[in-house]
Amino acid sequence: MNKNDVEKNVAADKTVEEASADSTVASAVSELESDVKAGADNVAADVKEAAAAVTSDVKEAAAKLDADVAQAAPELEAELRAEVDHWKDYARRAQAEFENTRKRLEARSADELRRAGSRFVTSLAPVIDDIELAMAHAADNDNEMADGLAAIHTKFIAALEREGVEVIDPKGQPFDSEVAQAVSVVDNNEVPNETVLDVLQKGYRMGGKTLRPAMVVVSKAG
Repeated sequence: MNKNDVEKNVAADKTVEEASADSTVASAVSELESDVKAGADNVAADVKEAAAAVTSDVKEAAAKLDADVAQAAPELEAELRAEVDHWKDYARRAQAEFENTRKRLEARSADELRRAGSRFVTSLAPVIDDIELAMAHAADNDNEMADGLAAIHTKFIAALEREGVEVIDPKGQPFDSEVAQAVSVVDNNEVPNETVLDVLQKGYRMGGKTLRPAMVVVSKAG
């Protein structure tokens, strides 16, 4: 066998080996593809089964939730109604308390105003007394001054009356200890017993309350 024959035989063997290798690879690839397809089919079946199980569980849970909600709805509605009634009652009580507080503050404010007015009138009364004394004195000496003082006195009394002040001048009336104070008692059979004969100092009243009683002389049956 010469060199050429040897080379031909080697080449032939190599070709046979390559062909065998290619056949082996093709067979392995075909087997792998078959295994992959079978695995994919198994996975798909498992996924489908799991999805069906999950769907069933979800439907069951949803049905249970609907049942729980339906059962809890009346109880929840009752709780909400009770809560609403509670806050309505609270609002009514708060409104009533507000109204009571407002009335108390208004009454207190009105009372403070009355007290302030009473103090003012009480402090002003001696000034009016002085004007009346000056009027009596001027009446015997100076008619022009008496007229001026009388005009001032009239304005004072009118201003007080506009503010609800009443002058207590009970001359000729039965003695009333609520509005007058007897500083002297005089025997007098010409008038009923305990008649006010003279007013030494006028009194003042405001809002039905005596701020200063009148100082009077009272008769006594002889």
